[in-house]
Amino acid sequence: MVITSKTVLPTEEELTVPEVELSTCYLKAASFYLGKTCEAANNVSGRWLVIAKNNQLVAATPYILL
Repeated sequence: MVITSKTVLPTEEELTVPEVELSTCYLKAASFYLGKTCEAANNVSGRWLVIAKNNQLVAATPYILL
């Protein structure tokens, strides 16, 4: 995936979503499944999609080339 000047990125308003309040027991119950879902992406080293705005990190996520 290559980001060029023609790539349209979402605005900060589009990225802002309401927070969902969850208690600790729900987070602990879901942590295993979230970890297994992210395991493949975490095992890929050196491939990160980084979005910066005004020299501040907005988002960083690992990605996998298919």
